[in-house]
Amino acid sequence: MKQPRRLAQSQQDSKMPGEMTMRKAFRHAVALSLLSWLVAPRVHAQYDPGATVGLGQGMIANNGVIGNLAIGSQVLERDARGDADRARAASPRTAPAALTYVGDAGVHRQVQADIVNFLAHGDASKRDEAKRVVEQGELLETFDRLMSRPAFDRRNLGDVFAAYLVMSWEVVNGADAHAQPAGVDAVRAKSSAALARDGRVRAMSDADKQRLAETLAYLAMIAVTAQRDLRRSGNTAALEQLRAGVRLSTRKMIGVDVKGLRLTENGLAR
Repeated sequence: MKQPRRLAQSQQDSKMPGEMTMRKAFRHAVALSLLSWLVAPRVHAQYDPGATVGLGQGMIANNGVIGNLAIGSQVLERDARGDADRARAASPRTAPAALTYVGDAGVHRQVQADIVNFLAHGDASKRDEAKRVVEQGELLETFDRLMSRPAFDRRNLGDVFAAYLVMSWEVVNGADAHAQPAGVDAVRAKSSAALARDGRVRAMSDADKQRLAETLAYLAMIAVTAQRDLRRSGNTAALEQLRAGVRLSTRKMIGVDVKGLRLTENGLAR
């Protein structure tokens, strides 16, 4: 017996969420596999922190402004509890508006092009795959999921800065921040407060904030993905090289040496 059209359509629609989830998961797996293929050979040969630093700093007109802010000393402030608690009390659900930007598609495409060039590393045979990985959007979607703390916003430089810092800390130290959510919130509060206090950051255009935020997000995902695959392959030498490179990149790009830091309920501390 032929089903009424409306019922048939309803049953078809009921299948769509699961099918869409499966397709999305498949695209995600393919994207990360391709990224691993792009990144791993370079990591096995030599992780290039200089290229990473150049990519990050070259993405903003205010070249080096983040690294010149002494952010490390502020994020690791001796009064960690006071700074973090004050920031959380003042704004428990939102990040400072001065750090938020309105995204622009043209800026996003330029960031993608720079990331493609970074991944291909001058190898024409890898350019098409790098372009496919980046333009699928899976990397930023994964970054969003990894930073899915309440109130985190990828269109806020302070939030992305904090996520990049925490993910870099995880990679360099082989650590896991999930066990200390209060500490992640404290890093976020202190990072945002430190950036929002600086007039140079407040003066950055939306385009500059977007370039820097998206670049930090991509670099975080490249490091996290490379670490995951090197762990699975058991290549400890390459893993240590990756960690050393991420440590150097983080120190030069944002002024923080994450090696040996502890994540407590009050944030990152020596």
